[in-house]
Amino acid sequence: MNINQFLHFFIYSFLSTLFAQNGSIDPIMRLTNLEEELSFIKRSLGIMDLEIEGIKAQQKKQQEMINSLMKMATVRKSSSENLSSNNLKQMMDALRSERIASRTDILKRIQSLASQTEKSLNLLRQSVLDTNPSKKPSSFNNDYPKQGIEYTVKLGDTLGKISKKFNSKISWIKNANKMNNPDKLTPGEILFIPQQ
Repeated sequence: MNINQFLHFFIYSFLSTLFAQNGSIDPIMRLTNLEEELSFIKRSLGIMDLEIEGIKAQQKKQQEMINSLMKMATVRKSSSENLSSNNLKQMMDALRSERIASRTDILKRIQSLASQTEKSLNLLRQSVLDTNPSKKPSSFNNDYPKQGIEYTVKLGDTLGKISKKFNSKISWIKNANKMNNPDKLTPGEILFIPQQ
């Protein structure tokens, strides 16, 4: 899993949890905030991708230089043309140090971006929670059948209609899917429907 996939997974998981708990927040405001955050993250990841590609190209050139120096050291026979082993070792050490510094710089930038993303998401989460302080997370239990089916919500579906259609109970569906706001089903959303 690369850093882009990790961040997308992290953001999707965080936002899914956040919006499942705060379904009554103004959707236009939510969408605007999310678009701004995702735009910032995409720009940052794009810049990081370009920098990583540049560093990879630089490392490839350095490796080619090391290989070239190694060939020169083994091919040249005369002492006037021959590089001393100390000079060659110093050059190779310098190149290795530069590669390590490049990798360290990449890791620091990735950690910085991850930290900024986490802070932004926490601020977004806090702002959403602050707009609806009376909304408390529901408590869920495991008192539902563990066997069932997956169902993709369609336009006009309600938990009542779905539970009747599949011989289930509304409370089972709410608990199985940890639904804080069961009145707001989204077409395309996938639900687990417990069945006996």
